[in-house]
Amino acid sequence: MAAVYQQRLGDISENLRSTSRSSECSSVEKTNIKQAISIFKKALELEPEIDLDPDTETRETDPQLVANKLAASTKLKEGKKLAKEGKIEEAINLYNEAQKLDSDLEIDVENWGRVMLVW
Repeated sequence: MAAVYQQRLGDISENLRSTSRSSECSSVEKTNIKQAISIFKKALELEPEIDLDPDTETRETDPQLVANKLAASTKLKEGKKLAKEGKIEEAINLYNEAQKLDSDLEIDVENWGRVMLVW
């Protein structure tokens, strides 16, 4: 049963990544985050030892934290892409949104450097 939930968690992660690509948290994204949290909670009820984010070194069990981190990661990636395209304001907006979703998210010098070089 754990394997089924790990696969479903992967599907949820991909869904969050594919819908987090706007400069503001859209209603679709907020709905997807809420749905992900609900599914993460259900997975924990059924499989208390499940790791909600197997890509991390430690076992993640906080549904809100995991959903926000996934959405923030997508915003960061999209921001990098926009910076490369010279869309600096949009990139900065996405970086800011990403940091609001995940306050521990680090935007490295390379990312900000791209923005500053183009700006």
